[in-house]
Amino acid sequence: MTEPSQQQATVVVVARNAAKTISVCMRSLHQQNRAPSEVILVDDGSTDETVKLAIEAFPGLRVITSATRSISKNRNVGWRSASTEFVAFLDADCEAPAHWLENLLNAATRLDVAAVGGGNAPPAGQSAHYDALAIMLSSYVGSRGSLQGQIPMSEATVPHIPTLNVLYKREALERAGGFDPRFARMGEDEDFSRRLRDMGQSLVAIPDAVVVHHQRADLRSWAKNMYAYGKGRTWLIRRHPNAWSPVFLVPPLVLLVLPIYLICIAAVSLVLCIGDRKPALWLRLTALFAMTHLPYGLGQIAGLFISGDNPDARRKRRRVGMIALKNAGNKGDEAILCAVSERLEKFLSQPGNAVDPYLIAFGPSGIDTRPLPASKEARERVILDALAPASSSRAVQPLALIPDALRSLVVFSGFQGIFISGGQWLHDLSLPKHVVVCSLFAFGRLFRTRTGVFCIGVGPLQRGFSRRLTRLALGRRSLVITRDDASTKLLQDCGLNHASTAADPALLLPTSPVTASANRILISPCAWANFENLYELDQAKIDESFQNWTKLVTRLTEAGRELAMLPTMNPEDRAFAEQIVQKTGCDIECIETEELLPSQVQGHIAASSALISMRLHPVIFASNSSTPFVALNYAAKVRAFCKQAGYEDRVVELNDPCWADTVLQKLDQPTKDAVQISSIRSTQIAALNSGYQLLEQWLSGVGKTSIPAHGKGPTQCESPL
Repeated sequence: MTEPSQQQATVVVVARNAAKTISVCMRSLHQQNRAPSEVILVDDGSTDETVKLAIEAFPGLRVITSATRSISKNRNVGWRSASTEFVAFLDADCEAPAHWLENLLNAATRLDVAAVGGGNAPPAGQSAHYDALAIMLSSYVGSRGSLQGQIPMSEATVPHIPTLNVLYKREALERAGGFDPRFARMGEDEDFSRRLRDMGQSLVAIPDAVVVHHQRADLRSWAKNMYAYGKGRTWLIRRHPNAWSPVFLVPPLVLLVLPIYLICIAAVSLVLCIGDRKPALWLRLTALFAMTHLPYGLGQIAGLFISGDNPDARRKRRRVGMIALKNAGNKGDEAILCAVSERLEKFLSQPGNAVDPYLIAFGPSGIDTRPLPASKEARERVILDALAPASSSRAVQPLALIPDALRSLVVFSGFQGIFISGGQWLHDLSLPKHVVVCSLFAFGRLFRTRTGVFCIGVGPLQRGFSRRLTRLALGRRSLVITRDDASTKLLQDCGLNHASTAADPALLLPTSPVTASANRILISPCAWANFENLYELDQAKIDESFQNWTKLVTRLTEAGRELAMLPTMNPEDRAFAEQIVQKTGCDIECIETEELLPSQVQGHIAASSALISMRLHPVIFASNSSTPFVALNYAAKVRAFCKQAGYEDRVVELNDPCWADTVLQKLDQPTKDAVQISSIRSTQIAALNSGYQLLEQWLSGVGKTSIPAHGKGPTQCESPL
């Protein structure tokens, strides 16, 4: 990172008919202690003297005319025209103090975050309207604690930074793809903030970069703006379901109890005015509150019936979500989503495919619904962040239970399609979880949401009740594709006769090369002796597994083998691996996989001499990279894959209490002929591509996987080996 004194920033100002404020804005930029590398004015076809006054106030100003009537498009024009490492935005009705840019740059360099911004305040003492506005915005009732109205008292990570006062890394703008044209005049900044955070980026507000905001100067223009903000809020929630909060129900509901609201808000205004020692502003503040909340609520309602404020927003799109387990830290789930989303992006980028893909991370800790970007790098970062391990991922959060339940109902009833993508779902080892998943799918079907499963593992389904629930969750119009024949047969036994078999999508995961020792053996451990123990947590079985792992590691170390631990479902696998290393006393590296992309994990395996794994997807990664492996059959899905892939001889059963000895024997056995393995892999990939064709038909609505053209559905060819 360059030293703070050497950092360069371009300041972009977007304006349209801003003659009243543009001179003050430009003079404040001309007087910065730290001069910007360049100031760009993107003029949106002004018909007044905006451009003339701006040039007079800032000689050397670069003016770009872009009459789009879209602030998001013009912000994109501005930052894409800049050549500096940082790009700052200041609105045309804002006035920046002399230290503004210097403080933003210093903070951005020191913190190394995607964006840094500050607060804004109305001009003090200029009018009774602005004085009342300052009081209102400083209260939670007036601003909801948002940086849009609050002045930060200390440096803090925030969920959103308004673009009227912000500094971005250009790299962050490029990675996120800039501002979404669908938000032409409202909400473009919060949409962008959310997309940055979805990629795991941080936004920080600092207290010493506050600008003066010469915003709407009378009640009428203020109310009109709040009405537009209300519509923007509804549009933002439609695009980002995570943006919904019960607090946004308040403004529309206020309209139903207007007399009570007016009495209450008058009382709140009186208390605030007395607290600020300005009782004369009581009536004005009461009116300002009313002209904030009521138009905002009306705007929210109007936004339900108006799709947007521009053709990009009004284009009819179908929202389709891919479900994965929230915060499980499972590299296998991440690999599946990366592979499926990459294939879908190629399909959806074709003309006429008006589908917005989403990731729905769902689990005991709630629901997290994020739009998937078109950029591969951004998309992978969204997946990595949503599925990243979290200490709360296995536990229900009582305080968030009701909001999450409501959000889940909104998503399952409002999306046009939802399907589970990969993983081991639809089993009744935990009956409550099976009931919740199937009930949500059945609920969605009531609202004509098309449901489906794509390349998942199924089972066990030990109860007749569980099978009937599965049948309710998935109907004849549902996409029903599994990754193995046993899962397909189980779903057909549930009455889903159109179920078909493809393969695991991770088979097509690309490899990211890494530098590592070619002689080392990777070990991907797991504490479970079998899949059922995930829920049983039988300590005796865990102890037996631990003893075998320590025996295996000790023997390999004594034989002079170079080892490294590769945990792929964290935090539990990492903790278990560290216990093994500590018990054996061996000097063994434990690879930190939490921040690695699945392709990088596969790269580690490709660079190694062999793999010993109790997890399924490290085995798949090894087969992708032709790395010799030994697979420990803790679940039927491990043997099912090895049978499909022609590696059944590489499987070790765990019902033998001394399985470590068998692993050592198989490790040195030669692998099967590469030509035969390649032929079988081609069969797997052909089956997977057939599955993708059915998925694409389902997405487009052109075909239906329920058409009984396949009889009981296509299945994989049996291995000839």
